Parts: sequence; structure tokens; C-alpha cells
Amino acid sequence: MYIDKWWGNTTCGDTDDSMLLMDYFEMKNKEQFTLKEIIHDAQLDNVLGKKPLYVSEEIECFFWMDGDEDKFHADFQIPVNLIIDLSALLLQSFVEGFIAIEHMGKKVKFSISTEKEELKLIIDELENAVQKPGLYYPDFLQDEFAEMKDGIIEICNELKAYC
Repeated sequence: MYIDKWWGNTTCGDTDDSMLLMDYFEMKNKEQFTLKEIIHDAQLDNVLGKKPLYVSEEIECFFWMDGDEDKFHADFQIPVNLIIDLSALLLQSFVEGFIAIEHMGKKVKFSISTEKEELKLIIDELENAVQKPGLYYPDFLQDEFAEMKDGIIEICNELKAYC
């Protein structure tokens, strides 16, 4: 995959939140998603671009799906991790037209499309996180975020070509 240099390394794709996001894609069992749909399903559409996605009681980031077989409820520990992962997945979708990832022994293949305004919101959120990590990550995770920072900047810079 185009995003292999970031995905599954220190930048994205290797957190518990990443696993929940992949569970979401697998449970939805679709080949085409929109960024708007994912942000809405994660309950972030009223928050993204309005306040930092810091872990707090004010910001709840979770998926709740009522499927035919199972109910799926996933609470994200660090909401901005979802945005970081989505930014990389969007880039993958833009560059190669699809995302194909093995998750829990199954291959998940899909694509994500977005409007320029939504993409700009994602880029802005990530740039804010890089500039003010204390608003997005708890103190005990600041070192971890510092390791992710360069990859986040690279992803943002590449995504700007699609705005």
C-alpha cells in the first residue's frame, strides 16, 4: 500500500482505536464510504473543526451500529487517532483508488471519498494537533505523539494536493 511507511508504524494504524476503526469497516461490509458518513457515525460531525478532539466528557467519539446480527458499540480512547487513521486511509484511497488491509485474518477492501471542505477540516484538525498536542493528547501520551508528529505532517502535506 502507498501508506505502508506510516500505517502500522508509529504514525497510524497501530492503536486500539485503529482496530476499532477497522472493525467498523468490516462490520459495515461496504466497498464505498464517504468521509462525511464515517465522521457522522463516529459522532464527531458536531465537533470536528469546532473544538480540539481532546479526550473529555464533552467529546464522545464512538460508533454505534445496529446491524442485522450484532450491535456494535466502540468508544475511541483518543478521538484524534481516528482522524489520523482516516487521513492516511483517505490518502491511500486517493492515490490507489482503494484500501486493502488485512484485519483479524480477513482482508478488508474499500474506498473513501470526500468533499474538499471535509478534507480541509481533517487537515486543519491534524495541523492543530501538531501545533498544540496538549489539547489532543493526555500528558502521559505526549512522547508517543511526538513520535507520530513527522508522519502526520507528511500525510497532511500530501493530502493538500487533493484540496
